[in-house]
Amino acid sequence: MAFRYDVRQNMNSRRLSATDAVNEAFRQALDNIGDSPVIYFAPGVYTLNATTLGNKSSKGHVTMVGFNGVYGESVELRMRGTMTIKHPIDISGIFFKSANSGASLKFRRDRLGSADQMEDDMDSSIYNCLFGGGKESTNVDIDYRGRNLTVRGCKFRTGKNGRAIKLSYFNNTAEESAQQDINGWKRIVIQDNNFHNYPSGCIEIDRPTNGSPKLRVLVVKDNVGETDSWLLRHTSNSIVLQNPNITGNSFMRYETNGKIIDLPKVEGGVIGLNTFSGTISPEKRLANHININDADGVVVAQNSFLYAGGKNGRGSLTGRFDGCTISENTWTGSSSNRYAFSGSGNKIVNNTP
Repeated sequence: MAFRYDVRQNMNSRRLSATDAVNEAFRQALDNIGDSPVIYFAPGVYTLNATTLGNKSSKGHVTMVGFNGVYGESVELRMRGTMTIKHPIDISGIFFKSANSGASLKFRRDRLGSADQMEDDMDSSIYNCLFGGGKESTNVDIDYRGRNLTVRGCKFRTGKNGRAIKLSYFNNTAEESAQQDINGWKRIVIQDNNFHNYPSGCIEIDRPTNGSPKLRVLVVKDNVGETDSWLLRHTSNSIVLQNPNITGNSFMRYETNGKIIDLPKVEGGVIGLNTFSGTISPEKRLANHININDADGVVVAQNSFLYAGGKNGRGSLTGRFDGCTISENTWTGSSSNRYAFSGSGNKIVNNTP
């Protein structure tokens, strides 16, 4: 039988604060890590101060679930401080309402000296959750360091000045180089989420710590959003993406001369079947839909681009593209300067107009 800790029940019966109950729940969950531990939140509002949830040298996961695990606001965690999570966890059915200027959820695993416990082995997932309320540009809903993250079916609602998701990595040089190549920075899936009003951006890829590993097989798929900032961007030109899958997203940006996707070096991969849009007013049309500083062998295909160009006519696709395929894309209401990139060896076919 799975270990189960009811946060509200322990708060009521033992007069614990929400913060103390969550801390105790996580400690007991780790003590029972072999019994599929579940931390359960009954419907209601819980006020949490800054807290750190510990770790254990194990690949077992803790489950944190609100009510029945489905999307909604029946379980609200008011985050007065950051919840730092150091052990793999699966979270679902919770509304994280930020009331601080830092991160709501900060994933940082520490090394305990075991092959099952390295800094990059964060291996967590977040399903059917709601985020909102960030007050400062420094606020981040999900600050994740490590590989193997899934964020699916979540709603990021009115981030005010903050960012929704920040990705980073700790390059574990204790592993053999060949093993690190296999087990490195990869398996990041951000799918079926809804982003609204995040002026500092939706998904940000930050510079890794302790080396420069490539981010392999990033999946950003079937997300919907509208804001005056970007869907996906980088913070350092040293970041390299290999074979990303950026497909099926519908996103509108309504800031003058902004970008929806802004990436550093990209090797292979697909950007396809997206619908990227500016606004109708000529003063607000986009300057760039997609900017890649150094694209090598990337496929940009079957996208629908609406209202590109902007006053300065910088174009819809910018940066440098070499050996890429740009095909079957459609531009509507755009400037004539659709391609404003440098490079050579590209195959540009069957685009409209």
